[in-house]
Amino acid sequence: MAGLPDGLYESILDENLRDLLRDRPELRSVFGKIEADEEPARYAAFLVRVLEKALHLQANSVARLSLCNAIVERLANVSDGNHLLAHRLVPAEKAVQTEAPQVGLEPTTLRLTVTLINRR
Repeated sequence: MAGLPDGLYESILDENLRDLLRDRPELRSVFGKIEADEEPARYAAFLVRVLEKALHLQANSVARLSLCNAIVERLANVSDGNHLLAHRLVPAEKAVQTEAPQVGLEPTTLRLTVTLINRR
């Protein structure tokens, strides 16, 4: 953010920031409202940072996977989103797909299939 003074920008007010501002009254803060249509993206971005910190605190890969799946299960339960359960992670030594599956389809058809699957 060129031209802007040093500081925190676009931070969502959480307990940590609230306490920092309370303990440092010389800091100037201006807050605005999050529009309803922006809330999902803003809250998701906030949770990404929190989740990454929590995953670093886990002792190993098994614990990280378990934490991720517990969160997915909780989300599915509170939002009537049983379809979200399909996003639980599967324990596997090699868990990241690095190439598109070879199924003998034209690339355009394969892209269309993947797009349709991801829209669930």
